[in-house]
Amino acid sequence: MKKRIDDYILGLDIGTNSCGWAVTDKKNNLLKLRGKTAIGSHLFEEGHTAADRRGFRTTRRRLKRRKWRLRLLEEIFAEPMAEVDPGFFVRLHQSWVSPLDKSRKKYQAIVFTTAKTDHDFYEKYPTIYHLRDALMKEDRQFDLREIFLAIHHIVKYRGNFLQDTPVKDFEASKIEVGPILTNINNAFAEKIVEGQDLIELNVANAAEIEAVIRGKDAEKTVYKMDKVKKIAKLLTDSTAKEQKNVAKQIANAIMGYKTQLETILGKEIDKSDKAQWEFKLSDADDKLGALLPDLDESDQTVVAEVEKLFSAITLSTIVDENKSLSQSMVAKYDKHHQDYKLLKAYIDTLQDRSIAKKLLLAYDLYVNNRHGHLLEAKTEFKQDGTLTKEDFYKTVKDSLDESELARKIAQEIAADNLCLNSGRIVMV
Repeated sequence: MKKRIDDYILGLDIGTNSCGWAVTDKKNNLLKLRGKTAIGSHLFEEGHTAADRRGFRTTRRRLKRRKWRLRLLEEIFAEPMAEVDPGFFVRLHQSWVSPLDKSRKKYQAIVFTTAKTDHDFYEKYPTIYHLRDALMKEDRQFDLREIFLAIHHIVKYRGNFLQDTPVKDFEASKIEVGPILTNINNAFAEKIVEGQDLIELNVANAAEIEAVIRGKDAEKTVYKMDKVKKIAKLLTDSTAKEQKNVAKQIANAIMGYKTQLETILGKEIDKSDKAQWEFKLSDADDKLGALLPDLDESDQTVVAEVEKLFSAITLSTIVDENKSLSQSMVAKYDKHHQDYKLLKAYIDTLQDRSIAKKLLLAYDLYVNNRHGHLLEAKTEFKQDGTLTKEDFYKTVKDSLDESELARKIAQEIAADNLCLNSGRIVMV
């Protein structure tokens, strides 16, 4: 007969992702439960914040809507496509299968019916933007499958929603610095308290700031860090340390560098909280949610306007002045190809083949080159994901010598312009 103990102590140690437990008698002796000592722990997934859950929910909705749009597009094309190529959508849905997976791979081509026609198509249009550009420029009858692929890409990646400008007035390369600085000044004026100096940015220098951003100032400034310094000086005429620090951090933020948000907003924070307040605006979606309780309406306006200028600058680097998106992406593809030739020419000159191999692996991991040596690259750099641009640049810079080729590469890195990742622009 099992012994029943009615008088016992249950101890719990509850953490964020675990719960430890133990059962003792009144004298703190561990008891037995089903023949085993009554002590143990239970591990579980750590809870997510409301911001995290909201992010997951938003992603699910976005993907669900994308699938709906693409299904609708196929329905629209279904009847005319059946007359041209009845198996087109079937092949397209099988395109995710690796050519090496013989058990699943049913078709030797994706877009067209034969591997040779497919090869010729990809030779002519290395990326989807080459196809989109040709559809806009060339006055001829295109194959319906080519038209579908171009529209599929546009519908799948719907575009940029950072601008509220009417379509008839929109220019992708347009950067309106003046209105944004005015809005920031108005928000700063609302934040002012007695005994505190007013932070005011120099709106009169807006045109000069835009010229620096575009590299069209008198000195034709190319390097990003030099642009940051010039913009910071143009943002304020004040000699006050606080004003200069705010201008410097805003310049960092809009040019894509890590910024001290607490400095811009005049917040006094604990050293332990610095990591929460200091980040690049490219990471703002992940970081700002945690800070919202500490931001009043004026603070949020300042952040939103700085983000808007950062987004406009980012968009202007994607779409070149007086060019369509497709033209800009084709130009970036060509630039990337030239940069790779430069890098490869330098690698071929290296006597130390271990350094040469490391550079090649760094490039493969940076552009996620599935035709390269990805597994070896991941082992070399001890990471599962791709190399960031910063890590790739650091690896390249650490390997440069005093040669002319190395000097050219160093200049491209300083201009933040070496092998920009159009290497990840894929066909479908």
